[in-house]
Amino acid sequence: MNKNNLKAQEGIIRGVDDLGRIVIPKELRVSLDICIGSYVSIQSVEGGILVTPVTVENSCNICGLKENEENTMQTFRERKICDKCLAQISKLHTK
Repeated sequence: MNKNNLKAQEGIIRGVDDLGRIVIPKELRVSLDICIGSYVSIQSVEGGILVTPVTVENSCNICGLKENEENTMQTFRERKICDKCLAQISKLHTK
């Protein structure tokens, strides 16, 4: 059995790599809408660690870039997307 995918009563057990990173399982990322560039809050709680997805106000939901004079945001389905990411998405759509 792969030690990174051991099952526990509370959920999935994952190993910590040499840089201190833990991979959040894809099923959880999808169900909690955590994508590349998303932010999470990491808190110490009694007996463990609590990781919670958060939305940084006025930042792109794809890359995390903050809105400013040079980088404006568009809203799509209640999510902010910066002009740079929107341009990349548009290029994919036109291929």
